[in-house]
Amino acid sequence: MPYPGGGADKMGNYYEALWTVYCLLRILKGEATGIILEPLGDEGDGVEFKLETNSGSEYHQVKRQNGSAGHWKLPELNAKGVLAAAKAKLSKDEAAQFRFISQDSVANLPELCGRAVTAADYDAFKTFALDAEVHSTAFAQLCAYWDMPDERVYACLRCVRVETLSEDTLLELVKALAATLVSGNEQAIVASLRACCEDYWHRPLDREAIVAHLANADFTLIASAQDRLKDGAGNTILCNQTQIGRQINLGNNSTYHETHIHYAEKSLPRHLTTTPFIPDVFQGREEDLLAIRAKLEANSQPLLLVNGQGGIGKTSLAAKYWQSYQGHYAHTAWLYAPSRLDDALLMLALPLQVNFPDTMLTAQRLEVLQTAVANLTAPCLLIIDNANNADELAQHWGFLHACTNCHILLTSRLNGFNGAGYYPIKALPEDVALRVFNSHYPQHRTADDGLFFGIYQAVGGNTLVLELLAKNLAAVNANKVFYPLSQLLADLQQRGLLQLAKTKTVKVMGKGALPALQVANPTAIIAALYDELEQITPLSKVEQWLLCNLAVLPAENWAYGDLADLLLSPEDDEEIFSDTLSGLAVRGWLENSIQNGISHYKSSPVVQEITRHKNAERLQGYCAGLVVKLIDKLDYEADSGHLLNASYADAAAYCRHAETVTTGLPGDRSLAVLHERIGRYHLTTGNMDKALRAFTEYHTFMATLHECEPNNLSIKSSLAVACQYLGSVHNMLGDLRQALHWCEEDYRLSQELHAAAPGHLDFKNGLAVACQHLGITHTTLGDLQQALRCYEDYHCLEQELHAAAPGHLGFKNNLAVACSKLGDTHTKLGDLQQALHWYEEYHRLEQELHAAAPGHLDFKNGLAIACQYLGIAHTTLDDLQQALRCYEDYHRLVQELHAAAPGHLGFKNSLAVACQKLGTTHATLGDLQQALRWYQDYHRLVQELHAAAPDHLGFTNGLASALVFLGQHYEQQGNLPLALGYYRQAQTLSAELVAKSPLYVEFQNNLAWVNGRLESG
Repeated sequence: MPYPGGGADKMGNYYEALWTVYCLLRILKGEATGIILEPLGDEGDGVEFKLETNSGSEYHQVKRQNGSAGHWKLPELNAKGVLAAAKAKLSKDEAAQFRFISQDSVANLPELCGRAVTAADYDAFKTFALDAEVHSTAFAQLCAYWDMPDERVYACLRCVRVETLSEDTLLELVKALAATLVSGNEQAIVASLRACCEDYWHRPLDREAIVAHLANADFTLIASAQDRLKDGAGNTILCNQTQIGRQINLGNNSTYHETHIHYAEKSLPRHLTTTPFIPDVFQGREEDLLAIRAKLEANSQPLLLVNGQGGIGKTSLAAKYWQSYQGHYAHTAWLYAPSRLDDALLMLALPLQVNFPDTMLTAQRLEVLQTAVANLTAPCLLIIDNANNADELAQHWGFLHACTNCHILLTSRLNGFNGAGYYPIKALPEDVALRVFNSHYPQHRTADDGLFFGIYQAVGGNTLVLELLAKNLAAVNANKVFYPLSQLLADLQQRGLLQLAKTKTVKVMGKGALPALQVANPTAIIAALYDELEQITPLSKVEQWLLCNLAVLPAENWAYGDLADLLLSPEDDEEIFSDTLSGLAVRGWLENSIQNGISHYKSSPVVQEITRHKNAERLQGYCAGLVVKLIDKLDYEADSGHLLNASYADAAAYCRHAETVTTGLPGDRSLAVLHERIGRYHLTTGNMDKALRAFTEYHTFMATLHECEPNNLSIKSSLAVACQYLGSVHNMLGDLRQALHWCEEDYRLSQELHAAAPGHLDFKNGLAVACQHLGITHTTLGDLQQALRCYEDYHCLEQELHAAAPGHLGFKNNLAVACSKLGDTHTKLGDLQQALHWYEEYHRLEQELHAAAPGHLDFKNGLAIACQYLGIAHTTLDDLQQALRCYEDYHRLVQELHAAAPGHLGFKNSLAVACQKLGTTHATLGDLQQALRWYQDYHRLVQELHAAAPDHLGFTNGLASALVFLGQHYEQQGNLPLALGYYRQAQTLSAELVAKSPLYVEFQNNLAWVNGRLESG
């Protein structure tokens, strides 16, 4: 019968069991001498076990998780008895350590412990470590829970360690360590050691007992593990050889810590170099520390901590590893290698007491030095910071490879090297980055967390950049918020990381063996982040060109094929392009990954900003080809806007890329054209707000160019087109005064162009189209006579153009459109015979155009609309059978158009209108069931259009119209309640339309009708 809460119960908790097995492996390895599982009496209250190590006792409390919360806060640790257990154990044994292990992260406590350990004394801790409000508040809270003087709490904090690692990481750590110590299947070894724990409940368990248990289970120690506890004569010793000479018992319950290790002929310092700077704030990388430890334990080869970005936290992580695990090593060394690696390695000669003749060559010196390193007591820790030079690493890889008694850790921007083991360092998760940000900017408000996450995305989660931004905010907003996060985010998105509106000097730790506290402008620090890489290997022109193009594209993972498609011209050598990408990735300028077997590349936002900053004068030239390629990808048919060179799905991506490119490049004529392409794409797909923004940018560029070159007719023509587009978008948005203003401006400019070059047919066509758009606006405003005059001018000009160039299908199409506008206006004026004449002329011309170019969707769309107008005319003249045939042709043609370009909302809207016309005609002919089917299709299509583009007033009006037709149908069927429901929905939409565009006559009439119908009951 097992104890309640005893062995079987505790070992049933897999996470706790794994950690216990890990500690048993530490005993086998010689890092600890014994363990007492679930100690009896007071000693066992709230503590899983007591581990006796070579440097003292450790009390371990292991709790897998804090319920569903996902993290621990101080009140929860207090409620669960963890803090009370720590206080009790550390009060009885001041030399002991208390370790809390969990899968869930712990707030504040790890930072307080780290700051207590690194502080020279209590006064330094109180002055510097508690400068942030979050730390001082947490410390005060802990003092209250422990009910002890502040100085005693500080002393206890120095003895507390918090480990955060997932169950998967812990399992990998245990298996990796087991594989280095015991022969056999790692999973079986772990299971056997777990059983060993249950056999030794409440009894001391030492290495001898563990070895015996494993032997009974047919497991044997690996030879190197057996040798760990033998001296030079082969005799077993009781403590880890790396600790010899480190501790001397003074007989008065105190211990003197030796700073040197004594060899036969000399005494060498444990720390062979200056110790690294330990970061003040370290959060979110606890699992990384354990994973690095596991990798180093499992393999004696050098391990690279890699991430191409500067400022991501590689050096801080390496320094924290040094701080956390220095006690596990006989000797430690921290070298800084910004350029020559041999110079850095030879820095070890002095502390190792290795002397060289003055005439000895460097290569020979390194051989002597390597021998000295090889004779050091194992294990040693060698950390080389900033090992970014691939050539230097290659030259001295043999030296590092031969140091099998050392754990070698290198921080590098090289994404892999010579098949060496590497551990990629990723950006901190958003929530952890926010906590770090708060520690540097205590004025941050929780209400602004959403803004912070936008800032995080804008800088790619770069740890150093976020720290600099936080410190800058703290300096600028010291007394009052002069630079809110909203403005910072806007600056990052619109101006760039290196052009912030408000900056002050900040303090940040520099690099090197003895780093100094730098006081500098944050933008200057950021701009210099990649100077070292350029000093190692200067960028070639091809590399500069490639980085510049990536700097103006979105900072996202790009498939190799997509980059080649956008950046290469037919005459370019793709192999050189491929090699350049790979080379930049290897050297840390780009991130490289394989996804679904395809190579992907990414430039971080920080690299992008630095590249744009350093290549400001060359950026436009380097990216000219990209701009031309995007202009070509977004080319379209003149009238309908149908895309010519890309599918609508691909065009959505091209447009998004183009929008990013336009924000990253200085303005010129080509960029203005790209703005126009972006606007036309959004106009075609129904996003009126984005279309308005793009056309406004287009107009701004062209107006600036026109001001500089007022006599340049080509620029003036483009300015007129920009005005025309602004008029069209404002018309669709319901701002008719603005629409009229821009149409009149287009007309004025077009008149001047035609007067300046009367023989220039394109300018004459521009004037004709300006007349058309003026006519459309006057029609919307209800001024049909003025609209008629505009359309007559339009028709006259297009007639002259067609006569001058009868083979020009564009002019002929415009002539057809002019006929349709005249027919529509005469219909509204009640002259039905005249309207029919113009509609028939329109239909004839579109038939000829479609026959001449059957694959041209503009002409096919024109023919479809011509069928619609003929149907309207025949309906008005009471020839319903002829009207039905026209509407059926209309529906067939627009169905084909929608199938050919499903992303074109204009074609989809025409299909909806065709359904409405067929429904109305069948209703008039008395076939109400057939009419209902068409009305339902109409309603479904306009619902989809309205959902896709809710700001498009035409689509909203179409939905209101569909509701009215359904209401009329059910009213005819005698279902008045259902009919009134549809009318009320239509009333709501119509009221919104009139509110948005009070001058729109059609909207006013529709609202008046539905109001009247509802009032009549």
